[in-house]
Amino acid sequence: PGTASIAIGASEQFKAMATYSDGSTANVTASANWTDTDSKVATISPSGDATAVAAGSTTVTATLDGMSSSATLTVDAAPKTLTKIAVSPATTNITVGATQQFTAKGTYSDGSAADVTATVAWTTSNAAVAKINSAGLATAQSAGSVTMTATLDGVSGSANVTVAVPVVVKTLTSISVSPGTASVAAKATQQFTATGN
Repeated sequence: PGTASIAIGASEQFKAMATYSDGSTANVTASANWTDTDSKVATISPSGDATAVAAGSTTVTATLDGMSSSATLTVDAAPKTLTKIAVSPATTNITVGATQQFTAKGTYSDGSAADVTATVAWTTSNAAVAKINSAGLATAQSAGSVTMTATLDGVSGSANVTVAVPVVVKTLTSISVSPGTASVAAKATQQFTATGN
């Protein structure tokens, strides 16, 4: 990258792309000569892999055939840590047999945020009511209330789920009259019955 920021002990792989007179481009990371202005801040390998040593800033340069290009690498004094996880939706109501996709958003010590849905560990407080897979997809099993929890690096966030039995709405599809045929004398009566299906 043109600029990068990493923590002490972390590494950043830089890549060098060359543009030629015919307009073509090529990856010359392996053949370029890599240098940096302050090896006390970060060291750079022959393959463009920078390793942070101490807090500060250094310039990383790739040179090939008299042409060069540079990038700025900043090393933070301390690595950012996860401080909060928010699970969405925080509360939801679903019916037995239905599914609900949950997402997890992590907030870090430097104020940044990221989607951590795929990296957290998802658990349910009651698998008999609703279960949840590693991707955060919950499936309702039976009526009740359950809590879904996302955990990463010792930090957790949760959501409340209420599962209800689906309401079946019945509609009239046919009517049958009985008796289907009848024969009565004049002035006599006949009781007919209508049955709805």
